[in-house]
Amino acid sequence: MNHDSPGFSGPEPARTGARLGAESDGCVYIEFDGDRYTPIWPAGITATGTHDAFSIVDADGETIRESGVEFVAGGLVQSQASSGELSNTDCITGELFLFTNP
Repeated sequence: MNHDSPGFSGPEPARTGARLGAESDGCVYIEFDGDRYTPIWPAGITATGTHDAFSIVDADGETIRESGVEFVAGGLVQSQASSGELSNTDCITGELFLFTNP
């Protein structure tokens, strides 16, 4: 991860009470502290299911997170995606949450 990339806002503390949700078009969001962000993961991590109930899975198909379940999110808030292979980039709106602990 390039911490000198444009739009980097610095390290963020771990966020408790984070939840994943999805819009009706299938775009996943993460919500904490009353704000929504577009989550960005390394390539190979995807969402599977419906917008009502879905899982985030790794490249091996192992579940990492489930929608609606609170978790502690570690990552960075950015205003734009940095270079490199990332997933969920077709759903980018507003600020991004770049996971450091998918």
